[in-house]
Amino acid sequence: MKLGGWAFLAGAVLVAAAPPAWAMRVQPMQLEMTPIGRYSAASVSVVNNGAQQLPVEAYVSQRTIGPDGAEVLTPADDRFLVFPPQAAIPPGATQVFRVQWLGEPDLARSEAYYVTLKQIPVALDANESGVQIAYAFAVATHVTPEGAVPALAVRAATPTKDGLRLTVANDGDAYTYLSRALIHARGADGSRADFDGEDVRKVMESPLLLPGSTREVVLPLPKPMKGPVRVDLELRSLDEILN
Repeated sequence: MKLGGWAFLAGAVLVAAAPPAWAMRVQPMQLEMTPIGRYSAASVSVVNNGAQQLPVEAYVSQRTIGPDGAEVLTPADDRFLVFPPQAAIPPGATQVFRVQWLGEPDLARSEAYYVTLKQIPVALDANESGVQIAYAFAVATHVTPEGAVPALAVRAATPTKDGLRLTVANDGDAYTYLSRALIHARGADGSRADFDGEDVRKVMESPLLLPGSTREVVLPLPKPMKGPVRVDLELRSLDEILN
């Protein structure tokens, strides 16, 4: 492999350099915010566990997800103030990045973003060679108006040779995860199939269901099912899932 220039691999940037002597840790990895009030601001901590200075920059992208799960990221730095936008973190130190919502104060429904903390590759000496990994940590950030709730509805349920193909819509004004739902399917022939969050996570890389969007999923059936199929969704709270 010839080193030089830039290459991207699983969120890391590989460039010609000496092997890195630092480690980067980011906490938390998810932010829950509101468009107004005390929770319209949050913070993310970046810890430099290494022995060298760690240069980091921050930027924001809005997330949209198509029915097939394809995710599109759009620059959204104008909707947040992230301070500082860049920092050089000394060895063993922690830098706190303040995240403040600047978007619409009367947001109609929740929106999804990534606040990304990216390690900036250092300048290289012309005689140096090797691999430097510059990590980028994407903090999942949701801005949700007070009182907003999700509302899932099954738009279509079709048994196929691969399983039960579902089209599920979120008609509410808050995001949720399809993996929070218990799914009960009943076929016209009396057959039954029940699915939980683990079943959904096995076939969906990201079960996020944004308000006003639809997602498609094929769940394997234990045995063939004849249509028409009735499907009931039971959306559980986090407390119900954990307990």
